[in-house]
Amino acid sequence: MITPGIAPGKLPWAGKSNCLQKSQLPLIYPPSPIPTAIMFDFLLPAHVKKGKLLLQGVKKFAHQNRDLMTGDQLAALARAKDEYAAVLETRDKAKLEEEEKALIRACEKAVPTYKSDSIKENVEVIIVAIIVALGIRSYIVQPFKIPTASMQPTLNGIMGKAMPTSEPTPNILKQVWEFAWRGSNYTELKAPESSAPLAITNIAQQSFAVLASRTVVTFNDGSTTWCYAPARQLLDDLWLRQENGEPPRINLPQTDSFTISCNHPVRSGAVLARGRIDTGDQVLVDKVSYHFRQPKRGEVFVFSTRNIVGIRVPEGTDSQHYIKRLVGTPNDVLELLPPNLLINGAPPVEFGMQRVIAAEGNPTFNPKINQYHGYTYPGGRAGRTEIDSEDIEKDGQRGIVYRLHDKEYMACGDNSGNSSDSRYWGKVPQENLIGPALMVYWPFSPHAGFIK
Repeated sequence: MITPGIAPGKLPWAGKSNCLQKSQLPLIYPPSPIPTAIMFDFLLPAHVKKGKLLLQGVKKFAHQNRDLMTGDQLAALARAKDEYAAVLETRDKAKLEEEEKALIRACEKAVPTYKSDSIKENVEVIIVAIIVALGIRSYIVQPFKIPTASMQPTLNGIMGKAMPTSEPTPNILKQVWEFAWRGSNYTELKAPESSAPLAITNIAQQSFAVLASRTVVTFNDGSTTWCYAPARQLLDDLWLRQENGEPPRINLPQTDSFTISCNHPVRSGAVLARGRIDTGDQVLVDKVSYHFRQPKRGEVFVFSTRNIVGIRVPEGTDSQHYIKRLVGTPNDVLELLPPNLLINGAPPVEFGMQRVIAAEGNPTFNPKINQYHGYTYPGGRAGRTEIDSEDIEKDGQRGIVYRLHDKEYMACGDNSGNSSDSRYWGKVPQENLIGPALMVYWPFSPHAGFIK
């Protein structure tokens, strides 16, 4: 890539002597650490990627040409860069476009004889590169994150494990290793010190790319604190119940970012939640295969929830993406007799489905342990209006028969007792299919590799 401002043959001010020497000026853009949550730039929105690359280009421009600028010009360019960086943090596309123009003007003013062609050319190169990357993401392969436990233990969702205050946190080297290898993050939420009665008044979740979320907690004295953990795992998994009692009882929306009000008393200075968060598996989905072959029963696949009546989507969106195992293909007849699932009158031959059924007789159910539990009965007919089904009884056991028609598929989670799937909300239309899940690319343990 060409560096803005130093393209060959575009140095009209070379040889000028009325400028400060490099030794007289400090570096105005020292390198800064990249937060772990945004290390994977290919997962960021296109305009954010473009903005980050533009900042890098301007940084190089400043370093290469700072001996051609006065102190005031250098300071003005630094301010323009900082203002652009601040807007980039908000990810506001419209404001970012305005600040981009201001930043380029600042480069032109910093070196008056310089023409902005090279920056513009490089921005165009950046845009083309982003378009190519987005084309790959849109039409070939796309990353997804497993957020829930519905596919465990085949694929892990986000999980939390509470640690009492008496249990020490691992040293920093072990924490770095566990994050890189297992996607584990140790976190803690502590209430502020207060002489007055203290209560939680707001809980806000904020997401960063697709790899991390943090929860910000506000108290009635106006103070705030936060920790790296989604709100659901913070309240359900990490909350120290034995030390602090039950967490706030609130209904959390299915969105990445939200703010909810409550009034939950807590003790001054208490450690409210503490423990380890394991990120959900990051998977790559093949978006090409279904254009050339029919979906295969037994494979793990991703689909859109658009127009599936029984699935509620977050406000402001028309669909989400779900990942399940494809257990039924067009015109199949499926007979659910827990823990078994018969396909067209016979047990399935597909490995993934056999693995789920093989847990017959398991007396316990816990979605957080690495065991399969068979296919469970969903209960009642609620939510089954969108699929051709009927209740049956065989050998004193109740079950359900599902009949699929043309261009209809059935999706079930491997963690059947903890999965909202076709047993509840019905068929998956063919037009909703996106592609089979290829592999887990991170974290490396325990599931990295091709998905079975």
